[in-house]
Amino acid sequence: MSDLMRLLPLPALLARMLEEYRKEQSIFGIHEQSWYRPEKTRSTSIMREQVDLPLGPAAGPHTQLAQNIIAAYLTGSRFMELKTVQILDNLEIDKPCIDAADEGYNVEWSTELSLDKAWQEYARAWVALHLLEERFQPAATREHRSFAFNMSVGYDMKGILQEPMQRYLARMTDPMSDSFYRTMVENLARDILPLFRQELSADALERVRMRLDGPICTSVTLSTMHGCPPEEIESICRYMLRERKLDTYVKLNPTLLGRSTVRSILDGLGYAYVELDEKGFEHDLQYGDAVGILSRLRSDAAEVRRGFGVKLTNTLAVRNSGKTLPGEQMYLSGRALYPLAINLAAKLSRRFEGDLPISYCGGVTVHNAARILATGIKPLTMCTDLLKPGGYMRQVQIARELTGAVARPGIDVAALDDSRPGIDVPALEKLAREAVSAAGAHKRYRGTDQVRIEGVLPGTDCYQAPCVAACAINQPVPEYIRLVGEERYGEALELIQRSNALPSITGHICDHQCQYVCSRLDYEGCLNIREIKKIAVQKGDADYRSRWQAPPVTRETKCAVIGAGPAGLSAAFFLARAGFSVTVFEREANAGGVVRNVIPQFRLPLEAIERDIAFIADHGVQFVFNAGKEKPLTVDALRAAGFGPVYVSIGAEVGNEIDLAGDRSRVVRSLDFLWTFRGNTRDLPIGRRVVVVGGGNTAMDAARAALTLPQVERVDLLYRRSEAEMPADREEYENAREDGVHFHFLRNPEAIGSDGQVSVRVMELGEPDSSGRRRPVATDRVEMIHADTLITAIGERADTEALQALGVPVDAEGRVHTDPETLETKRSDVYLGGDARTGPSTVVRCIAAGRRAAEAITGRDNAGRNGAASGAAREGNGLPVFDFTRRLDQVRQRKAVITAAPDPHDYEDARSFAEREYNRCLECSFVCNRCVEVCPNRANIAVPVPQGDHFNDPFQIVHLDAYCNECGNCGHFCPWDEGVPYRDKPTIFSTRQDLENSTNEGWLVLADAATGGEVLVTRYDQRVEERILTTTTITEEAERAERRSDQRMARFYRLLEILRRDRPELFGPTEAMR
Repeated sequence: MSDLMRLLPLPALLARMLEEYRKEQSIFGIHEQSWYRPEKTRSTSIMREQVDLPLGPAAGPHTQLAQNIIAAYLTGSRFMELKTVQILDNLEIDKPCIDAADEGYNVEWSTELSLDKAWQEYARAWVALHLLEERFQPAATREHRSFAFNMSVGYDMKGILQEPMQRYLARMTDPMSDSFYRTMVENLARDILPLFRQELSADALERVRMRLDGPICTSVTLSTMHGCPPEEIESICRYMLRERKLDTYVKLNPTLLGRSTVRSILDGLGYAYVELDEKGFEHDLQYGDAVGILSRLRSDAAEVRRGFGVKLTNTLAVRNSGKTLPGEQMYLSGRALYPLAINLAAKLSRRFEGDLPISYCGGVTVHNAARILATGIKPLTMCTDLLKPGGYMRQVQIARELTGAVARPGIDVAALDDSRPGIDVPALEKLAREAVSAAGAHKRYRGTDQVRIEGVLPGTDCYQAPCVAACAINQPVPEYIRLVGEERYGEALELIQRSNALPSITGHICDHQCQYVCSRLDYEGCLNIREIKKIAVQKGDADYRSRWQAPPVTRETKCAVIGAGPAGLSAAFFLARAGFSVTVFEREANAGGVVRNVIPQFRLPLEAIERDIAFIADHGVQFVFNAGKEKPLTVDALRAAGFGPVYVSIGAEVGNEIDLAGDRSRVVRSLDFLWTFRGNTRDLPIGRRVVVVGGGNTAMDAARAALTLPQVERVDLLYRRSEAEMPADREEYENAREDGVHFHFLRNPEAIGSDGQVSVRVMELGEPDSSGRRRPVATDRVEMIHADTLITAIGERADTEALQALGVPVDAEGRVHTDPETLETKRSDVYLGGDARTGPSTVVRCIAAGRRAAEAITGRDNAGRNGAASGAAREGNGLPVFDFTRRLDQVRQRKAVITAAPDPHDYEDARSFAEREYNRCLECSFVCNRCVEVCPNRANIAVPVPQGDHFNDPFQIVHLDAYCNECGNCGHFCPWDEGVPYRDKPTIFSTRQDLENSTNEGWLVLADAATGGEVLVTRYDQRVEERILTTTTITEEAERAERRSDQRMARFYRLLEILRRDRPELFGPTEAMR
């Protein structure tokens, strides 16, 4: 595809909007449920303009096209800072140009439209907003429109004085002098009024005409290039004030704070990795020069009775050290810019005693907008936050807070009244001081986790919840969260138990990979999914058990499971559900394995373990404890006893030996220590000083357990890599730190003396090794640390001798070969799973292994019974059915709101905790549409489709080539790790040239001059075909594909069929952007 966009003539623009609204109650993908519709309005002055709300999009991707401006208006924008124009209006911009995954970066500056086309696009948007305001928010009693436009121009005086720029300025300040605008207004009754189908009265249209007879812009923001000379900045501003008689803002750079201040603020907030462009601090405007320029321009403005202020701030030029965006330099924005911009605002306000108007655009979010406005700063404009999931809808919450419709703790609604003059300097200085440590500005607020699904983005039916994809047992997380949120706890637990044999255990200690990919990360943080599961068990167990019936034994085959750890318990559970008679043989005197005998009770209470084991026993599973102690336990012996399939899951308990010289009498294996600790022996003779070696969860358990012993005064943990490479779950690491464990990274013990002195080698990181982590490399530095006891937690492996003794085939290298799908070993009907197969793993992965083996055994037994299914095989994977409309409305609301994530370690009422999490869940397996939300141009649309024969998801994503400039933002936020929506979704093309310049699959409808009809051009599977379009063409192609059982092609044509029926205007006329 090409990055050249196509523009919509005003009739086509309005036709698309109005037809979409009639069909779907939305405009440009924003449902009217998510529009900003204030119950009351409050006029606010910005220079000479009056607006209902001092909020809007900053000059950038949200103000380039008419549909962007309209989408912004619908969600609360009333001050539109139009995208910057300049004399060089035919620039080629490298793509992708936006990276808003966290703090924002971009590499593009000004509009991609020509000056003439930019003028026309802004004129269309201006007219369209007046019409929309009359149609949806009648302004009959108003003395003024609710919104204002602000020009943004650059970049030097020479360019501004050239004729094309002069013409642009004249048009924007006196649009009626231009024939394009004049004709558009004169023809409203002929061209536009019929599109409204009696929804707009003649009186309303007359009000629109009257309001259109005036300037589009009375103010301008000067955007200068980084390094622009001071005298150039001053002369342009003076020209705008004196010659053009425009209220003027000059955009300043955060470099005015000075390099050391900028570096210190960024480092303190976790952005030490951001590489500053050192030249920018030398070449950009200096603070002393800025003060002089601003002082003189204020005098100029006063003389000509125009307003003058500053726009804070421009983006911050940084070095491009990543691989996401092209080029060597990029520009920082978003929440990392907030503490810089607000501190510069405080510095300038202090200097000018609060009498310098400030237009603000540095990292505005719901966390700070009301507080910024309360200082007297206005307007507030946004960019980066609107590029994130939720998109334009994020404005609604902010708009409601700024008008006092929704209260925010700590904000006095009266302070938002702009009747007082100037800026409250003390309030702004307080805000600036707090900004350098604000939680919402710190890197860890969003962190580095990515919302990702492994796989290729499907062309259709792409909705999949990342939490489900990340779960080793693919639990239907959104559905059970909804059931818990609706207080249907028993149903939630029933749904969980379909795929999870140990919900109580995993409700406490699951490594919750689901949470690390939760879509809510791009809002205020992941859902506490594990805690919801625990609540489902605690509050739903009695109800579930009251309706549950033990599965009968329906098969003749008897199954044996060796090992009662998580993998063995899981296999037994699912085999019993499938109708098998199952016996579990366990070496110890109890069931649970590591979770029962090693994991400390402060992490996993005994009653949680006993609940799951008791429920498995209630399925009819028999347990034989102390197995193999009186006589050897072997596969042969089991077969002789009448058992068929044997599943072996004996764990991995052979500790890796640490390479440590000296007196090893103080060295203890972590599993041995934890086994004893779990036995509640409080008098473990380990001394006052304990050193733990390792970086996994077992190391965290050992360190935390040691700290609970009364004689232990200090625990140090040595890890040979850095914190970033540590394999322990982040939660367990943070818990260990909170408990008081002292961490020493890049440290490796080499020797221990009889006096407990440990020689520790300081390491550094080299190139990545086979694990993908950077290899630790020894330096010449050595440190000493004392250890009364040194606990090693450097991994375990399976006991191959024990496996051989059981009768499991082991090769000469000590490996057991298994089928990756069934887990069957080289010995028929003998299966190996859990840690014994993979090495130390997680509880949920062990559950997955047991379930996989159970399914393989069940499948083989079914085949032997002529395919007859039984037990669990009959359960299916049917999910509960919820009210579609209610569910969709709720998800829309959640996408537009930033809230606070509850603390899973600090709540009193489980019901209210679960309700809060339920109200945060985006239910991505039901509706995703992230690519729709984050596109500023609205180039991805969600098309409603009937679910059933052809489609599973309620909406299908279609790409509109005409709107797309390949900014790449939808690709950043699409969860699939291969493919991007703007290249891999079926596409509607507007011209033959666009189709030929693209590789996207899609459709083009052209007028056929010869017949007066239409021609359908398609690209499918890289083949372009052309045919006369009749009323039956598309249906016939779909049916032909269905007869060939080519479901992908059938969906391709069925989707086109729906589009032509419901949204024919999308195939209408467009025009070039240059």
